[in-house]
Order: sequence, then structure tokens, then C-alpha cells
Amino acid sequence: MRAARILSLILFAKATAGIPAIHQRDDANPSAALIDTSKCSGYSLSDASDTSVGRFSAKLSLSDQPCNAYGKDYPNLDITVEYQTRERLRVLIRDTPQENWFIPPEIVPIPKAENGEKNKSNLRFEYVAKPFGFKIIRVEDNEVIFDTTSHKLIYEDQYLEVTTSVPSHANIYGGSEFIGRFRRNEQSTTQALWARDVATPTEENIYGSHPMYMEMRKNKAHAVYLRNSNGMDFILRDGIVRYRTIGGVLDLTFFAPLGGNPNDVVAEYTKVISRPAMPAYWHLGFHQSRWGYKNITNLKWVMDNYRNANIPLETIWSDIDYMDKYRDFTLDPIQYPKELMTKFVKELHQTAQHFVVIVDPGISTNSTPYQRGLDAQVFMQNDATHTDEKHKYYIGQVWPGYTAFVDWFHPNASAYWTDEVSRFLDTLDVDGLWIDMNEPSSFCYGPCGLDAPDPAVFQPKTPFDLPGGDDFTPPDFLNASIEAARQGRPLPYSTLPRNLHKRAYKPMPIEQQLEPHYKINNKFANLSDHAVQTNATHWGGQDKPRISEVDVHNLYGHMWAIATRKALIAKRANKRPFVLSRSTFPSSGAHTYHWTGDNHATWEHLHYSVVGVLQFQMYGISMIGPDICGFNSNTTEELCNRWMSVGAYFPFMRNHNIRGTISQEAYIWNSVAEASRTHLRHRYSLLPYMYTHLYLSSAQGTPAWKALMYEFPTEAPTLWIDAQFLIGPALLVSPVVTEKATSVTAYMPKSRWYDFTTLIPINGQGRNMSFDAPLGHVPVHIRGGYVIPMQEPGYTTTESRKNPYSLIVALDEKGNAQGLLYLDDGESLNVDNHTSNISFQVSNGKMVADGTFGYQPNDLPKLTKLVILGSQPVQQVRVNDAQIMCQISYKADRGSVTIEGLAIELTERFTVEWGVGPMSFLSISSGTGIRKVDLGVMGMLLVFVASLWW
Repeated sequence: MRAARILSLILFAKATAGIPAIHQRDDANPSAALIDTSKCSGYSLSDASDTSVGRFSAKLSLSDQPCNAYGKDYPNLDITVEYQTRERLRVLIRDTPQENWFIPPEIVPIPKAENGEKNKSNLRFEYVAKPFGFKIIRVEDNEVIFDTTSHKLIYEDQYLEVTTSVPSHANIYGGSEFIGRFRRNEQSTTQALWARDVATPTEENIYGSHPMYMEMRKNKAHAVYLRNSNGMDFILRDGIVRYRTIGGVLDLTFFAPLGGNPNDVVAEYTKVISRPAMPAYWHLGFHQSRWGYKNITNLKWVMDNYRNANIPLETIWSDIDYMDKYRDFTLDPIQYPKELMTKFVKELHQTAQHFVVIVDPGISTNSTPYQRGLDAQVFMQNDATHTDEKHKYYIGQVWPGYTAFVDWFHPNASAYWTDEVSRFLDTLDVDGLWIDMNEPSSFCYGPCGLDAPDPAVFQPKTPFDLPGGDDFTPPDFLNASIEAARQGRPLPYSTLPRNLHKRAYKPMPIEQQLEPHYKINNKFANLSDHAVQTNATHWGGQDKPRISEVDVHNLYGHMWAIATRKALIAKRANKRPFVLSRSTFPSSGAHTYHWTGDNHATWEHLHYSVVGVLQFQMYGISMIGPDICGFNSNTTEELCNRWMSVGAYFPFMRNHNIRGTISQEAYIWNSVAEASRTHLRHRYSLLPYMYTHLYLSSAQGTPAWKALMYEFPTEAPTLWIDAQFLIGPALLVSPVVTEKATSVTAYMPKSRWYDFTTLIPINGQGRNMSFDAPLGHVPVHIRGGYVIPMQEPGYTTTESRKNPYSLIVALDEKGNAQGLLYLDDGESLNVDNHTSNISFQVSNGKMVADGTFGYQPNDLPKLTKLVILGSQPVQQVRVNDAQIMCQISYKADRGSVTIEGLAIELTERFTVEWGVGPMSFLSISSGTGIRKVDLGVMGMLLVFVASLWW
């Protein structure tokens, strides 16, 4: 957050620290041109042991003299191959002494074998012994999906290189978090994976690291996952994919489900790293935030304005403005006094609304949480050159001044954090925590503040007064002594290490921690720029070497998210926690949501916000969204209108911007307010459908939001499309992402589609079509063959859950449709059997709703309405084989039937039948109600012809 505002501070710190200039990089490969690694001899394989059950192991030894390109070559390696499932194969290559860093399974799950058998696998491992190389072959079509045989393996203590050949113009997606187009530039990509606090530049490393990519080849998808937390480059050139890491191991997992559907690839990947967390229902509501709400009066004013404008608002947020001098777990006593804040949050809860606040990782050295942390010894430490107790802990600088950083590897860290969160929630009953700056970011280069007085709080230019003013005297408790802090509540600290005692980890010399010989394409000149320095250390186990930050930097935000989720669950047992993290890593989606960071109020970033949603669905983080209307710079009415409109169809929907820019709440402009009302009404009506697919993502791992290629992999144009997206398999959203447009050109895959607003049918032919899209309108289409569950929308998600259900039955060309509805209480972590999974199957004018019906509260709303698209006229309706009285209307120009007045319980199996075909009377809609019209002979003929057309 706010990274652009502190660039001058970084540059000053660099100048004073005397950091060397960045190496010049050529177009082919950053810094690696200094050494020609193609001359390295590679390895030879020996002592192979192969079993038909599904495991292969062997020894690798250097074929010739060591290369020592950017470190010291390991003379001996071990390779293990596991056929883990039919769709998954793992190749693990480690240095024989196991000195290189290996991520513990408690932090990121290890892919586990599940009775995989070699002769039943869709993947096959083949190798060449000298120089060693291997191939991964997709068995069903004999396609080689990974091939290192033309590229020698390099394995050093601080440099690993593995390269695979791929077809020319390969269709590759992912690689890590970045801002840019969904399909990667296969000719010229050098993507660094190094968590970095920066305001979302294009095609550079930013907050999270996700070493996974998916490739579409011959209408089939496969994926490759490198389980490695060290900094690295992900390199694409025509014909190759290359990884260059500055440490760790080569732990590669390959995914190739039968049929190669991208949905199945993501499901297999999330099965390994962990499924996405299931959100609470209220998490799907609309959220409003801003850095610059300077006091509680601002918050109330925003809430009132939304209510007066009748724009649904679920949650109001506070950025660092609410804190006292920007210290975590404090309230500004002047601008956000405890008594008024407690009352404010209580009133929010009474109207079923919520409050979320930000927390930063830097714990102020002038605070009681710091003193308690010292007692628990949970902070990151300096390297071994700092031997005296005074300089033991690493001190950086963030918003409150000098700060310490919790060491999440320490066995006491999680309990410490749980206690601090619990104390804060006792003070203010907030509903969720937004964890930011967790790359982790620090404003000074290297450790600072060890001997100096606390600096003035860093203050960017702003037209607002800072909370409390610079001369405000902090309350006494902030100056509490260590002895006083010890009199607080005892902490239930754990003494159990994280199995770290089992490893033989050997950190690099300090010089190489600070300056690895291979320079990854980190866009800051030095890995420690605007970050905790890479020679800072973490707890490594009793009597074991401490872990170097250079090896685990990319894990910090992920581990903090794990601890924060645990803390919220400990405080509110069995309630789904709300955690939003900026920095993420594989498996973070099981613990946190994510937003795409400090974006910009530009049309380009509006487009990239769609890409960000698609990107993180692939990485297993379902709840993802941008800062709507843009964080940096002033937005415009038109841009905010378009962004609020499409944002209503994102998983996570939050409007947020930086202080010093104009207000951009949805009610500021009349046109934006109108568009927001329209599309938030659509969003809240679609929440049952969205929630169902988020459940499927959590339970089965399939992405809830999708690129078009996921559902239409055989249609080549979908490989490039990233300005449209699907919600589930059945809702196609085609937003305007260009300025001054009044229409949008959208690709319509081969299927029957129905306009969500007008219900007019469209025959998708696998080509572009133009749709009117005046300001405030987003073309949304329903795919034929699907049933969409909906609810009448309310002002909040709680109100919406109380309203009647309806179903849109969008028939395909054969008159069939299917759909799902998942129901639970919307908040419990452990739902046991108190859930309903209802499937809808429609054919021949009959719908059968079956499944499990464990969710049966007394106030469960009923199904009261059906809208059948692509239908002939309906004469009568039968529910559970009994004819019922209801209202039937028909729109002949679009073939839509509306059946109202139903009262169907969603607590047991049911059927609905509608009589269709030529008849004497047809119910049609009119301005005053329903009337019957005698069609006569000509009318009968018209209906018959219409039925043939459909």
C-alpha cells in the first residue's frame, strides 16, 4: 500500500547505504549473460531403482568439472519420481546433504502419493542418463509436455536452473502474480518471483509469488508447479520455459487430467496446495474503503450517504487512519475514540453490516505488543554478526516509525499473534482483518533505529489532518515497561518446533545472502530495497542454524495469513474468518483472500482487474478483486461508472483509494450511483449462484470465475480473451474496458445464449458480436443448458437471504438444462450435515430437484418463481405431480415463460412440470396483469412454427 509515495525515501536510503548499481541486463536473460551456463557439464544418472507401483529413485552426479556459475555445484543429487495419482506426477531433485532450503510441510503442503500406479497414470516419466535429462509425457495422446533433455541441469548452493522445450508460440498462463495480459508473452518474459511492495507496474514482480504455470496445447491443458520459496526468474522465450532460482530445491509437480480440461487442471493443483477457503455469505457483499477517512464522523457520513442513495453497502473499512500514531492494535483517542467506535460497530451489527480494519506487520517499538513480543522472543533477528543483546532483533521502519517484525517460524509466534488479536477484538469488535505491507515492507535499507531516537512518523503529502496531530501525547499504556507488560494475561505459548530439527539446512554466507551472485529480474536494484533485509534471520529449531530471510522472504505474507486466520478462529469459534492479504503464496487461498494491490485509476488497469481475477482463480484464491475505481490518481466519472458496473460481478467487491485523491464513493456521481444500484441489485440477486460456485471451488477445487477457454478449450480465440469472463460455467460477462465506448465487441462461444437483462436469445457461433453498452450497462449472457438460482435482492446480504428464491431455466437446443444450489447458514466453519446440495435436471418440460437436504431452518425462503428461457408457451404447471394454481406469462418475441406464485419448499426432493406445445390459449404479459388471448388457426400455426425454430 502507498508504495509510490515513499519512493524518495527508498532512493535516499540506497544512496546512504552505498548499494552497488544494478547489473546491466540483455534482452535474452537478466544478468545471466555474465556467465554462459550452456557450457556446464550437467549430471549423470546412476543407481536407478524403479517399481511398478509408482516410484522411481536414482543418484545424480556431476558429469565433469563443476560449473560453479553462480555458486558451488553440488557433486551429488538425489532424484525421486512419484506417480501420485492418475493425473499427477512429482519429480523431486535435492542435494544429497539436503543443505538447501526446503519448505516445511506445515507451511505449504507437500504433494502426497495417493496409491498412484505407473501403468494406470496419464503421465509417464522418461529419462536420458548422460547428460541427465527427463521428459514428462501425457499418455492419452503421447504428447511430451515437459522435456529437459536438450538443456543441462544446473544445481548449485545458490543457483538452480532447469529448462524445458515447448512448442513455438506456446499458450502459457500464470508463472506468478503480475499486472498484464492473461496469456503470457511467450517470446520475451522474464518474470521475477520476489515479493515486492510497489504500486502495480506492468510485467514486473509485485506482492505475491506463485511458481505455477498452465499451458494450453492441442485443446488440452496441463500445469507445472515448482514448490520453491526462493527468489527466481520464470523465463519464456520462443520454444523454452526456464526456471532460474537463487536457492532451494527442484520440487516439480505435473498435472495432466484425462481430457485436459483446464477446470480439472486447477482442481488437481488445488488438491495439492489446499482448496480455497469457503467465504461467509456477507463476504460477498459490497465493501467501501479509503485511506483518508480521517475520523469516525467520516465513516458515519459515508454509511449515511450510501443508505440515502439506496446503494447496498455491506461493510465499511478503515485504513491506517484509525490507529493512534499508526501503531497496530490501537485507536486514535481523538479521531477514533474507543467509546464512539464501540457504539458505531454495535450499530453496524444491528443493521447486519460489518467493519474491517487494516493491520500492518511492523510492531512499533514503542508499544505494549512489542514488549510482549520481546518476552515471547517472537521477533525476527539480525544475523550472527550482531552478538550483543541490544542489537539482537531486526528493527525496520514502517508507518509508526521503528518496528519489529514477527518471526512466524518461531513456535511462540502464532500464540502471540492470537493473543494480540484477541486483546484488540476485546477492545473493538471488528469483523475482519486486512493484513497489508506483508512482503514484508520496510522503509529503511537494512536494520535501522538500533541506537537512534524514534523518527517522525512518515507522512506523505495530504490535504487531510493526521489523526491527533503531530504534537499529540500518546497515552501512558504505550510507554509501559517490560515489567508492566509481564503483568498482562499469560500467553499460551507452544514449545513445539515445526519439525525443523529434522533438517540439515545450511544458510549461505552473509555476503551471498545480501548479494546473490545471480541477479533475478527484481525491478528494485537490490533484493532488500523497500523490504526487510535478506540477511535477517528466523528461528530455525533448537540448536539449529537460523533461517535466512533470503530463503523465506516470499513466505512471509502467507505465514502471517495462516496465523491471522487461526487467531480469528480462536476468538470466534466456528465462524468463517475474514482475512485479506496483499502478499500470497501457493496454498494462501486456504487462509486468506487477496486484492490486486495498489492499482491506478486508468482504463488499462480496469482491464487488468479482470485479468487479476482470472489469474488468482488459477492460483487457488477464489475471493479476489481490485481496488474498484482505482487506488492511485484521481478517477473519472466514466471510469468509475464502468468499474463499479463490472466490479459487481467480481468475487470480492471493494471500492478503495488513496488519500489526497478525490472521493470516489458510488454515490458521488449520479450516473455512478444509478449504475451501482442496477448492478449491485444484479449481484445480490445472483448471490445464490455465486455462493454455490464458491462452495464448489472450496470443495472440489474448480475455479468459480473462469477465462472462456476453461469452458470452450477447443475454440482457439478463447486462448487470447481476457476482457471477458465467466462466473461458473453459465454467466458470461463482457464489460466495457475502453474510454468513451458505447458498445462492446464480445466473443460469443458456440452455444445458445440469453441476454440477462432482456432474455432475448442469441445463437453463439464462435465469433465476435457487437452489443450496445451505454454508460452504466454491462452485457451479461446466460448460457443455454443451465439453471441459475437467484434470490430477490435486499440492502444487505442478510436481507437478501430472507427473500424468496427463483430459478432461471435457460434451455439449450435440445430443451435441456442443469444446475446446482448449495445452502448452509452462511457463516459456520463446521457445517457438519447441515447443508443442502440440490441439483436441477431439466428435460422434456420437467425439472427434477434432488440431492441432499440437510439445511432446514424454520425460516428458509421458498422457491416462488421460475423463468424458462427458450420455451414454447406453457399451458399448465404441476408440482410433485399435482396441478397448481399459479400465474403464467409468456413473451413470444423471446420465448420466455415466467411462472409465479409457487411455494415450493427447498427441504426435500421436488418436481415441476410445465405443459408445452400448441394450444388454444396463450398467457402473455400486459401492463395490467395476465390475460389470455385466443390464437385461432393462424396463431396455432405460428406457435407450431416457433416450436420448430426452437
